[in-house]
Amino acid sequence: MFSKLFKRSGFTLIELVTTVVIVGIVAAMVAPTFDSAIKRNKFKGDTKQIVSMMRTARSSAIAEKTPMGLSYDSDESKLIMFKEMSSPSNYKMDWGTDTVKMEMQLDTTTANGGSYMTSTFSNEAIVFQPNGSASESGTIDFSYYHDDVYCHSTLSVLASTGRAKVDSMITEY
Repeated sequence: MFSKLFKRSGFTLIELVTTVVIVGIVAAMVAPTFDSAIKRNKFKGDTKQIVSMMRTARSSAIAEKTPMGLSYDSDESKLIMFKEMSSPSNYKMDWGTDTVKMEMQLDTTTANGGSYMTSTFSNEAIVFQPNGSASESGTIDFSYYHDDVYCHSTLSVLASTGRAKVDSMITEY
């Protein structure tokens, strides 16, 4: 009768410590893979944001009936959407007269990696006209590497229609 009243249930200290150690080992094994997946997903998001900025610049040019451009500032690692106010035929951003509409800050370069962007556009800029066309056809190569993660995407713009798209995307680790 007393054994039913004083029956103890629960975990011993050894069982609890063993469970914590096993969970810790599994977490340590999964963490590097999870970190790489986060970096790859961030790169994919940045690539989509660049294409979105191109499409927004084209749409704004049509809606506002004013040339809109996209320029890459390699010194600041920024992609800048601007309203062309000075000379619509020079196809570059003039800091004194053009109006900045939107900016995207890329990851800065560190000792272990970072983001890099190059383009085939003149003056590292593309301007979308009010009729939807672009100043020229070309591509943007966007790369990211950090420790064991390497990602690269190629984005293109067709001059006659102003169509912006992702041509290829590679994410490796």
